[in-house]
Amino acid sequence: MGGGSSSPSKEPLKPFKSGEKFKGLVYKFAISPHTNRVWLDRNLGAKRVCESFDDIDCYGDYYQFGRNTDGHEKINSATTTTLSKSLTNAGDKVVINSATRDWVISGLDDSGIKRSINWASTDGSSICPVGFRVPTLQEFRAETFGLTSSDKVNNKFDAFNSFLKLPSAYIRVNSAGNDVETDGAVGYMWVNSFVSKATPRQIAFNDNSISAVSDYMINGASIRCIQDDTHQTFSIKTNIKSFFINDGATKQIKFSIDDTKGGTLTLKVDIDNDILKINGKNNKTFTYTKKQYKNKELSFEVKSDYGVGGIAQITLTLSNSKTQIIKSFYIEIVKIHKSATEFEYKGLTYDIVTSPNTGRVWLDRNLGASRVCKNKDDDKCFGDYYQWGREADGHEKSNSATNKTLSASITNTIDQFILGTDQNDSDWLQDGVDDDGSLRGDRWSSTNGSSICPAGFRVPTIAELLKDKDDAGWKIASDMLDSFLKLSWNGYREADGRLVEIGLSGYLWTSGHGESEFFPRASTYLGLQTDDIIKYNSASRANGVAVRCIKD
Repeated sequence: MGGGSSSPSKEPLKPFKSGEKFKGLVYKFAISPHTNRVWLDRNLGAKRVCESFDDIDCYGDYYQFGRNTDGHEKINSATTTTLSKSLTNAGDKVVINSATRDWVISGLDDSGIKRSINWASTDGSSICPVGFRVPTLQEFRAETFGLTSSDKVNNKFDAFNSFLKLPSAYIRVNSAGNDVETDGAVGYMWVNSFVSKATPRQIAFNDNSISAVSDYMINGASIRCIQDDTHQTFSIKTNIKSFFINDGATKQIKFSIDDTKGGTLTLKVDIDNDILKINGKNNKTFTYTKKQYKNKELSFEVKSDYGVGGIAQITLTLSNSKTQIIKSFYIEIVKIHKSATEFEYKGLTYDIVTSPNTGRVWLDRNLGASRVCKNKDDDKCFGDYYQWGREADGHEKSNSATNKTLSASITNTIDQFILGTDQNDSDWLQDGVDDDGSLRGDRWSSTNGSSICPAGFRVPTIAELLKDKDDAGWKIASDMLDSFLKLSWNGYREADGRLVEIGLSGYLWTSGHGESEFFPRASTYLGLQTDDIIKYNSASRANGVAVRCIKD
């Protein structure tokens, strides 16, 4: 038999070294005296380190946000008004288009997150050399106007005199095309950070000030790359760069840290947008000993708010007693819910409605309904049909199978609709099991989420339903059908398993239990009849009736 051959292993990337060439130019390193971080000594595309703040030969190239080195960045590149259909193959012309704030077509990367991920790459596939990337706002701030010492950068003169030797290279404005001011009046530097969705950050400095500003992705500005790692004895690693989650979702962030000296490390997590939180807050600090972090995978969770979308930056600052490492990435929260009060429950999206009469808060639809009623006959808003006091075990579905065997338990039940008979007074339980209904009434009154309603909600009493009726002055059924509750002619499921009175009447269970004239073992419902009568009565617990939850 012949021996197989293995494919050659991929050689590891060689980190860029000071004094090497990158895309035809020689760059050296500039090591920060403040953070010990390593930067390139000049802007991308610059011929030399700046000799003055208005040294044209050190201005470098002008990149549109997130774009690769494709030729567009050159100050004399040709222009086009055609928006790019690709993030990575956009041609060699700079896009100018007065009708847009972006250089790509709508829908390709509206938030900018994909391009942020590109610029965060350290494998040499983006615009910076291997091991380097575009810095974040926090990293740039830590070297300039974020300093508290006499080295703080306050204007364009300080920016030039700093170890970064920053020039006032101005900006290539969308509407100006090739017309770039070169008189050194103002300097702009892209950073890989956002103010909000589709609005990235720049550092701007002039005669009197330096600050973080926002700009359009179609404009061109200078880039200074930072090395991803530091010359520290400690480190933080995470495979997360930037990502997307839906609003109302939870995401686990996994990472590992280490210190060759085995010291205690402090991790501070900062989130710059209130729509994303860690333990309900925008920041949290963790302290780890060697025993807690050595060869361990660590994690924390973030959760996005319901009903809002946008971009949030998560910054991880790892520090020992002397210095720190900063890593950051973005989460784009994609809005899929219509309001901040919407939430997911058992696979469906619910919102809340507040009674204008009593101020009580209700679910906006019946349990199991896929939407709020559009009209009285809208079968997508009917919801499920619960036998009184039963859990959501599958029996409540309108097409569930039926079974003649009475249950011996109020909680350990099958997923079938149990047929009621005269032998058990039309209940779905055996004789002697919760005959008076008190146990099931208590279950449906639970607000801890262990019963059929979401946490904080429960099945209402008849008094609560009638209170809204009386306070609003509802006198006929159509009043309640057109009310904030948006009720419907959902009918009910008879104890023999048949769906009846669909389009003729509407019913809601309450948590009340007691005898009726015909059923000694009965419970209370509210009924809306086609003859415009609003009534409440007691009926067989084996009937399947809709449920609308109320907030406790």
